[in-house]
Amino acid sequence: MSEQLMRKRILVSPVVEEKNLLATLSTADPDLIFLEINGVTRSPIEQIVKIVFMWTKNYARKINATLNSPSSRLWDKARVIMYKSENEDEAMNPAGVTITDLDDVLFKCKEIGDIQYIGLYSSWSFFSKIEPLLKRQQ
Repeated sequence: MSEQLMRKRILVSPVVEEKNLLATLSTADPDLIFLEINGVTRSPIEQIVKIVFMWTKNYARKINATLNSPSSRLWDKARVIMYKSENEDEAMNPAGVTITDLDDVLFKCKEIGDIQYIGLYSSWSFFSKIEPLLKRQQ
């Protein structure tokens, strides 16, 4: 995924360790945030989504305070895109949580914030799925 985006001259900041998520968000200041819904994590994906939206809201407040402007654009700046990957281990994380009901997990994540689910990651269809999102960011 990262390679495909870089080939299109899109800056990418992958996060492998959960503990690096907030630092990477602050450094990269992303327009799109991709989260693997069934990745191996220490925390449930709903908790990670919650952290991402808390960061987004705090970032928007900080920038609006600096600019002394209540710009609503900043509240929508970072779009959260979720996808599923093919895992042989059925996405079991060290905490012992297994994603059994994808619809339930997506529902919980959508309650936290505005996410977009693009389905199963496939190298041959990935870019066509996100191209409309990239155009919306320009």
